Formats: sequence, structure tokens, C-alpha cells
Amino acid sequence: MNFEGGLYLHVPFCKQACHYCNFHFATSLTHKSRLLDAMKLEIVRQASQFERPELKTIYLGGGSPSILTIQDLDSLFEVIHKYFRTDEVQEITLEANPDDLNEEYLSGLKGLGIHRLSIGIQSFFDEDLKWMNRAHDSRQALRCVPMAMDAGFDALSVDLIFGFPLLSDDKYIFNLNTIIDWQVPHISSYSLTVEEKTPLFKSIKKGIDVRPEEGKNVKQFELTHDILVQQGYDQYEVSNYAKPDKYAVHNSNYWLGIPYLGIGPAAHSYYNNRRFWNVANNQQYIRFVEANENAFTYEEITPEIAYNELMLTRLRTIWGVSLDEIRHINSIYVPYFQRKIKPMIDLGIVDQNGESFKLTYKGKLMADYWTTELFL
Repeated sequence: MNFEGGLYLHVPFCKQACHYCNFHFATSLTHKSRLLDAMKLEIVRQASQFERPELKTIYLGGGSPSILTIQDLDSLFEVIHKYFRTDEVQEITLEANPDDLNEEYLSGLKGLGIHRLSIGIQSFFDEDLKWMNRAHDSRQALRCVPMAMDAGFDALSVDLIFGFPLLSDDKYIFNLNTIIDWQVPHISSYSLTVEEKTPLFKSIKKGIDVRPEEGKNVKQFELTHDILVQQGYDQYEVSNYAKPDKYAVHNSNYWLGIPYLGIGPAAHSYYNNRRFWNVANNQQYIRFVEANENAFTYEEITPEIAYNELMLTRLRTIWGVSLDEIRHINSIYVPYFQRKIKPMIDLGIVDQNGESFKLTYKGKLMADYWTTELFL
């Protein structure tokens, strides 16, 4: 069996817990070396199950991958390059926090072959960053992008968050314009969501914080779209904007159904018509891998699951969904899809072009709702 696709490494460490975050991470680095060794073992095992494992993209996410030293990262890449074919890799991305970036570290990242950074700025205002419990401040947020550009990183993405109580429209416009002025080619802007088991959820439940206002979310979503599209960015996915030739290859491949392998606790994989997910516990993950036992659970992708995932991932993108793709899963789903999609077309929620369908601007305002309305 051959493999051609992406490799995702989940680095489950952060300096501190952002109040809104529900991703898997730990704030203690006590077991960092042991966990990285387990990840290297998993890389070898993932590669060994294929006759010809070839990577097109590599993505280090988390957590906070930039918390790792250059030596840590080098040891991971040494194993990747040894056991995978990487001569045709199109994109290597590392998620980074502003407080971790300096000239020496950026030079080291360049030396490892990392050429794309996804920087989690979120806001340029100290009161916002403090409310989120981010580890960086506004000074670091304002200096990290020019510093990365000076280090030779022209493939950059910046993350912003909108819709939270402290963020006025004027502040948010400043955030957007600051990134535009730097000519950053890719911007991901997310509406704040309140996830259970997060500090923010608990704070709202206790009455310390208030829930985000739906009206503010909509207004700032509209601001995002209007400002960025006017500046020549494509909204190629609901929350992702890029210059026409600067789409994120790794993330686009997720939405387009390209296979990928996940390494590390809580990481997901998708290949051979199966989806895998590793245990979301650092200690358990280490024990499983060291004992040469499976650290993952998996499910077979049934036609019903494949159809629902097609709706969830593709309708919200610039590529949309085609009847041919539905037929490829199972032609019996086509009449169901056509029946469900027709009122959405009539309402201006979905745009139809021949046998292709995608959400309109109006539809993207409630993308999650409309996509799940099409589920089997």
C-alpha cells in the first residue's frame, strides 16, 4: 500500500491555557523529551506500514509547536526525512506564538526547511490578550510579523479572533488593517466560540463573563469579509482568506479529502477509507507507544459518513460540492441532496453553477447550520 498526502504533528504543550481553548495540551514540559521520543517512534511506525510513503505537506500544530527548541524540531525532522519521501513536499508549516519568535529562533526555523508560519496573534490590544490569557503582549504581537518577514518568511498566516465582548468594531478594523498593511498573504479570522470544559465556559456559567453577542459576531464577520475582499483576498473557506496564489496547501487538502497522517496525542489520521484518532492524554499516549501498542481508535468511513463529511468540509469552501462527488460516494444520495438543497438555493443560501453548489456570502453567516441541514 502506498501513501501520498500530508503529515500533521500535534505538539501538546503550551506556556499557559488560553481561556477559550479546547484543544488538547499540557502546560508542564516535565515529560517533553519522553513524549517527543514517542512521537518519533510513531513516525517510524506510520511510515513502515506503506511501501512508498510520500509527503506533500508537513504541518506542526498544537498546542504551541514554537515552544520546542530548534534542537527538538531538528530531531523530529531527522526522523521524518529518513522514513518518508520528502523531496516533493510543497509546504512545511509551523504554528507559532509571538512571544516565542526572535531573530535567532526564526533563523533556526529557516535552517530546518520550514518556510511557512501560522502566527497566533488574535489581537493587537493588551486588554484583549489579557482577557484571553494569551502569553504574549501587544508589543510582541506588533513586532513578530515584520521580524519574520525580515528573516525571509514570505509565506505567512496570521490568526485573529472576533466577536468577544471587549472587541469593538474600531479595534477589530485596526487589527485587520495592521495585517493588511504588512501585506500578509493569508489571514484566518475566527468567531469566538464558547466550548464546554474551557475556563471561558466556566467563567460565563459563574456570571463573571458574558456570552458573545450574536449581533456582534455577524457584524464583525461582515467587516472581515468586506475589508479583506476589497483588499484582494479570496475567502476560500468560511474563516480563511488568502491572496489568490497563497491558499494554505495543507488545510486545503483536508477540505479536499486528501489523505493525512497524524502524529502525537489527540492527532487524527485519514487514509484507506478509515479515520483514526490518538488518545488525548500525554501519559497514556507515551505508554501505548513505548509498549508498541496502538494509541489510536478508528472507524470505517461508511458511505453515509463520507456524504456527511463532504457536506461539512466542502460546501463552506470556494470549491463547493458537485453531484459527481456525491455520485462517487453513492448515487442514491443525489435525489436526497437535490431535495434538501433546493430551498436553500431559493433562499439565496446556496449558489448553483451547473452541477456544483457552494454557500453564498449569506449562507456563510450560518455555515455550520446549513451544512448540517444537508446531513443524512
